[in-house]
Amino acid sequence: ESCYNCGIFYLNGYGTEKNDDLACKWFVKAAELNKEDSIDRIEEIYKEKYQNEFDDKFFELMEKLAVMGNGEAMCRIHFNYRDGIATEINPEKAMHYLKASIEKEFTSAYILMGAYHLDGLYGVKKDFEKAIYYLEKATEKGSSNAANRLATIYYSEKYTEKNIEKV
Repeated sequence: ESCYNCGIFYLNGYGTEKNDDLACKWFVKAAELNKEDSIDRIEEIYKEKYQNEFDDKFFELMEKLAVMGNGEAMCRIHFNYRDGIATEINPEKAMHYLKASIEKEFTSAYILMGAYHLDGLYGVKKDFEKAIYYLEKATEKGSSNAANRLATIYYSEKYTEKNIEKV
């Protein structure tokens, strides 16, 4: 928490001179400790600082943080490999990072895997039961997004018979 707060102080110039480089260093330290929102702050700084080189620079940092065990970085890297952003498309690596993010219990990874299973996306076998499992896990972790998706699934007849009681 204190690393993140130091980043905020430097980012906004609270009690010190505004310094994006020092802010970023503190946010990286916070991300290494798996502090939520750190990566979002780093992303803001990198977008402004690197502009045309953003994808490459951000990918390099996310790889570093993923190797260190940051679940959010793992989830973000999965998009790079899935969509070929700052690297070659590699579906196997994309799934590796998404599964690793799930092992770290990163909520968005559960939602993504649920969506992939629901519609059979990105080489993931269509599997309604697995889709529900992953979306329920995300809901248990407090995701209103996952809860809304589940409600939509149970209310609609696209995937299953309408089940108002589960909504």
